[in-house]
Amino acid sequence: MNETTRQHSDEPAYGNVAPLRNRGATCKYAGLADGEVHPVTRAWPAAADASLEELKKHFHQKGFCVISGALSQEDVLELRREAVRLAEHWVELGERAGGFDLEPRQRGFSLARTKGKLTPNDIQKLKELQCPAFRKIDAVPFSQSYLRLACNPLIVSFVRNLVGTPGYLFLSAIFPKVAGLAREKPWHQDASYWKNDWRPSQGIVQTMTVIDPHSPDNGGLLVIPGSHRKDRPHIFDGERKLRLDNEEIEKVRALHLSPGQVLVFHSKLLHASTANRSDRDRMVVYNAYCGAELEFIGKGDRPSLLQVWR
Repeated sequence: MNETTRQHSDEPAYGNVAPLRNRGATCKYAGLADGEVHPVTRAWPAAADASLEELKKHFHQKGFCVISGALSQEDVLELRREAVRLAEHWVELGERAGGFDLEPRQRGFSLARTKGKLTPNDIQKLKELQCPAFRKIDAVPFSQSYLRLACNPLIVSFVRNLVGTPGYLFLSAIFPKVAGLAREKPWHQDASYWKNDWRPSQGIVQTMTVIDPHSPDNGGLLVIPGSHRKDRPHIFDGERKLRLDNEEIEKVRALHLSPGQVLVFHSKLLHASTANRSDRDRMVVYNAYCGAELEFIGKGDRPSLLQVWR
């Protein structure tokens, strides 16, 4: 990472302005009680400099690896500023939960009641709150900055060795994990979301680009190294999740990551995150990639995927 690039003088390093609600607004989310995901103190060792071959070996053995040096400090700041812009213009860009997915409960507003659709009256209520906090924002459809991230040469050069050629962008989303508001994400394998529509679902490789300092204190990612080798049955209780046994609990490790680092992980890696009870956002960007062999087995027409490399 290029540490010599300086940000604008009126911005703190990497910024920590809550980007997805108005400055000065007071938001209280009542759903941050202890849940099924518990913080751990056992941290995965900090990533050392490694060759692409060493990273690839680590990915296959542990189900994940960390790439450094793909983004400069200015790149990270641009992505954060873009998230602010998208949040500020969310009504014009997309008036539905698909493009801008809200945290479930904010001052009595329940997204569950809307069944995934925001009516004009819902939107007006949220505008009056002046502080909608987003769980997820679709990135690439709205922003050239996030499209450039998806096509980042260093990231692409690594991922293409895992999924083959040609390569496609399967999904792209910003997860802000807003300070004091963001709920926990239960233990799960991402492949469980796709296995009914795509085959083989394990053919999807994901990246998580870190925008804010990332640790257990602000809802950082928890993983179980090596858990990608088998499918796990999930239950659906409002969302897909699974429960860990005692042996798995002992294997849980917390990831400490810095802005600009990129986590590459297998779609079957067991992972979760706690609620963000801190005063610091924990924004990340997820991009998922797949190869040409991924077959659509869902209903209707095959969704169109953006080709990233040949």
